[in-house]
Amino acid sequence: MNIRAAVKEAITSEPPEPDVALKGYVRNFLVLRLFIGALGVALPFLLVFIGHGLDGDPWVRNSLSIYYYSGVGAIFVGVLTTIAFFLIAYRLIDVNLENALSIAAGACVLAVVLFPTGRPDKETDLRPVQDWLGESAVGKIHLTAAALFVVFIGLISLIFGARERDRHRKNPDDGRMWWGHVVCTGFIWLGGLWILATRDFLFGGPRWSVFAGEFVAFLAFGVSWLAKGAERKLLFGWEPPIVAPASADDPPPVV
Repeated sequence: MNIRAAVKEAITSEPPEPDVALKGYVRNFLVLRLFIGALGVALPFLLVFIGHGLDGDPWVRNSLSIYYYSGVGAIFVGVLTTIAFFLIAYRLIDVNLENALSIAAGACVLAVVLFPTGRPDKETDLRPVQDWLGESAVGKIHLTAAALFVVFIGLISLIFGARERDRHRKNPDDGRMWWGHVVCTGFIWLGGLWILATRDFLFGGPRWSVFAGEFVAFLAFGVSWLAKGAERKLLFGWEPPIVAPASADDPPPVV
């Protein structure tokens, strides 16, 4: 098929049936969730293994954020920026609590990228934003944004679990792993509490304590989003557990 014929077909073809369009709409959400989840799971491993390959010891740095200053700084910025824009945009026009939390979480990730953590040593050059606002102020913005991100993504996973539990009550074959999202929420918030408990201003802890908390929180975040996106019935063309809207004015179902 040549380009002219393809353009003509795209212009003159009939729109899909409502149920077909709805399946595609929902599948797009699921693929986006899978993508966000995969990035969340992959990021700590990418930073650790590629970072060690480029920079050598130590194997594990003090935190995920400190990799900003390492040879994998571009990966840190690129992956987090991608996650941020996906969190903001994937359900942008929906008006519900999940969407509000997702936009807020995405904004927090952008803040984490734009306002980096403190330098690992005095020999490292200040970034322009640190030179402008002061390294201490930028570090506080970074820490606040990271803490809020942990709160927001935990709440989103909790919403995932509540929704899956409701599906399971209506149909025992659906949402059987609803409790997994609740467990992920627990690990996300435990990771955040571990960071608070082991930082110098509380009990103190090992050099890698912040890294450990961030690693657990990010891994749980990624697993929760992967699980929510892994709807095999919808992704692989099996009979979907959705009902087409009665009219074009009805909103799509929440999945």
